[in-house]
Amino acid sequence: KKRMTSGAKIELPSSMKKVPPSKNGNMEPILLINNAGIDPSTTAKILARLHCINKEGDGGPKKEKPRKLTDMIERLWIGLGVPKGIARNYINRSIHWGNVNHAYVRGIADPTGKLPPGHAYVTGIKNQDSRDFIEKNQIFMTRIPSAVKCSQATMLKVITKKPDGMTDSEFEWLENLPMGAIIFAFPSEGKLPIPETISGDLDGDRYFLCWNKDILGSLKNMKRYVEVNDPEAKSVKPSNTLSSSNENWLSDAQSRMESVENMEVLALVGKLFNLSKRFASKFDHTEILFSQRIMTYCSNFV
Repeated sequence: KKRMTSGAKIELPSSMKKVPPSKNGNMEPILLINNAGIDPSTTAKILARLHCINKEGDGGPKKEKPRKLTDMIERLWIGLGVPKGIARNYINRSIHWGNVNHAYVRGIADPTGKLPPGHAYVTGIKNQDSRDFIEKNQIFMTRIPSAVKCSQATMLKVITKKPDGMTDSEFEWLENLPMGAIIFAFPSEGKLPIPETISGDLDGDRYFLCWNKDILGSLKNMKRYVEVNDPEAKSVKPSNTLSSSNENWLSDAQSRMESVENMEVLALVGKLFNLSKRFASKFDHTEILFSQRIMTYCSNFV
């Protein structure tokens, strides 16, 4: 742990408030670092060598290949209007490092507090052509594990030039961060943080980014990001206690995890999810991802 006595804000969306506040009122605030992997990851270090990220890089490994994109990404793209041929062509081509125009990155809150609301900064991209393309066309983003709803993906504005109000030293610090993170701006007052609008958070989650021109040019059903009102901002006054505190939360959680009945339910959920994937592979992806009944099913079981 590290004592936090000053500095930039720490974003704690409501989705991350899992337990009630401590009953010990004399405790000083602490920041708990969880084990979410080491950054930059091995893959991020390889990405930093690609010419699309850094023109001075060596192009990445010659023999080792990147992991193939999942079928969930393919279904999401097709549901968002990308023709199946274009989606599969990029997926098949991107098993070679030289054709990769996507990244899995860690999501974090803006440590400078100076990024404009509704924007993000992607660390480590040195190639000016890629920066210009991303600034002009925005970047495709979804949460990982991959979304099952079209609303869980967005086209996001990315900062590539020093914004107003940010000092030269702050922007230089951002520019020198390694490849592997997306830094989200804090929202405007009364608006949701960017990750929450696509069912994500900042507790160590990774996000999938894509800037391939063929994919971005085919996203017919894709909406560009706009800030979303926070329903709690108007209905709930700021408080240092949870509205539904449960003093038995730990024992309740343990009982649920040890429940044989619950384990059987989880096994059934897994079977239903696998069946839904087989169903999606045989029918129109767009119809599936925009069907209210199917989306209700996904919300309840996935």
